[in-house]
Amino acid sequence: ADAVFSRTQYTTKNGKDKALSCIPNIATINIPAYLASEFDVIYSIDTNTKQISNDMVSVSCINKWNARKTQVTQIEISQEERGNIFFKNCPNNESERFAWYKLITMLTTSPIYNQNLRIAVITDHDLCNHPKYNDRETPIFKDFYLPCNFTLIYASGDKKENILNMLIMEC
Repeated sequence: ADAVFSRTQYTTKNGKDKALSCIPNIATINIPAYLASEFDVIYSIDTNTKQISNDMVSVSCINKWNARKTQVTQIEISQEERGNIFFKNCPNNESERFAWYKLITMLTTSPIYNQNLRIAVITDHDLCNHPKYNDRETPIFKDFYLPCNFTLIYASGDKKENILNMLIMEC
C-alpha cells in the first residue's frame, strides 16, 4: 500500500520543493486537533553544532509541549518545560540523531516514565528516513530504535506555515 502522510511544502526560487512539515500515517488539515488527539506529550528538538578549537560542540534545544482540547473547536498548546543537551565530538557527524537518542533515553529511563504515553518528537532533520524510523525498520542511532510509543514528526523552521513550524522555531 502507498504511504499516507500530511505534508506542507513550498517551491524555492531555484524551483525545488522544500518540505515545511510532514506528519506520518495520517491525512489531516487540522494539525492542532491531530496533536491534541493523538499525543499525550510533544517534544520539539533541534541541534546545532559548531567547531570550537579542536572539538565539534553540539547544543540541542528541547521543548516539552502539551496540546489539549479546551472547547469543541479550540485547542490550547502550551509549553511545559525547556532544556538543553550539550555534547561534543559526536561520531560520524550524527549529532541530531544522537540528540534524539539522548532525549528518548532520558525519558524512557526516568522513574516516572509511562510506556503507555503517546509521545511525538518534532525535528527538522532527516525527513527522508522518518518513515523507516517510525516503522522501526532503521535505528535512529547505532542500534537504538524508536520505542513503539514514540512518533517522529518533521517540521522546518524556515517559515511559520503551521503550528509544527512554530514549535520547532522555539528551539
